[in-house]
This record gives sequence, structure tokens and C-alpha cells, in this order.
Amino acid sequence: MAETDLVANADALTEIFGYWPSFHDAEVLTMCLDRAGEDGPSLETQIHVFEMTDQVDERGFYVLRKHTLVTLRFANILLRNLGWFNNQNSLSGLGIYEAREEGVDGRAIGVSFGSNYGVEAELLCRGAAIVKVEPYEPAGKLPLQLTIAFRMAPAAPALLFDALAAELRR
Repeated sequence: MAETDLVANADALTEIFGYWPSFHDAEVLTMCLDRAGEDGPSLETQIHVFEMTDQVDERGFYVLRKHTLVTLRFANILLRNLGWFNNQNSLSGLGIYEAREEGVDGRAIGVSFGSNYGVEAELLCRGAAIVKVEPYEPAGKLPLQLTIAFRMAPAAPALLFDALAAELRR
């Protein structure tokens, strides 16, 4: 079953991107755990998701577009793992899938926050929904651009520092 079949209001996001994004390099900005509520313990998270194009700007960075802040809510959760949340939480991907395990008390949806850097999480839930989708302008594009620059030239960290210094002089 596709993510769009498991997430209520998924079309709010697919209308912007034209597809369900992978959340690769997306950044988790907030995670709020709530133990009470109508549908049991929940996790609500805000994630900055965008589309990376194959175009390169004048500074040599990939052009990012469709910057979007998506708020997702996972209801009646069983949190298996949550760690490494810090000042930058870049995802390798967000997996939402049918849970096929016994003894999960009716929690039929699995969620995996794969980590590039920072937060990682694994949970089971009874419901997943997009609560809100809005345009987003990152406060500073520097961390995303430097991450991309580092991946493009891992053997040359001096280039990374030169790019940082040039950006700070602007």
C-alpha cells in the first residue's frame, strides 16, 4: 500500500509536488509528543520538505524549489525509538508503511524517520494525517547548501570552509 493510501489528506501535499515526496534531505523542525487525547498518545511533527532539481545555481549549488512546511500527526502511537534530536535534523527519508507485526494492539501503520543527521525515530500508529501544508521560506539556506557542497566534495573539506567564509561575507 502506498503512503498516499495510509495518510489522510495526503493530496494536500501531492498537489504541491505532483507526487508523494521521499523526504530525502527534509528537515524536522518540531516534534511534539502528547500522552493524552481523543485518540490516545500522539506525535505531531513539522517538516520542511522541498524538491531538489538537477539545475545548478551560479554558486554551484543544486536549485531547491517547492519549499513546504508540512505538519503530520500520528495518532495512537507506540513509540519504539526516538533519538538524536538537535539543532539540525536532516532526514534520509520518511517511511510510512503497513505494519505486519503481531501484538501491536491494532496499530497497523509503521513510521520510520530515517536520519542523515540528527533525529531518528520509529513508531507504530493507528492513524496518520496531514494536518497542515503551507509555503515555507527557510531562515537560512546555508546549512542545506553546505550539506550539498560537502556531499559533492567530501575529500576537500577546505572547499566547504571557503564556501562558508564566502557566504558569511555576503
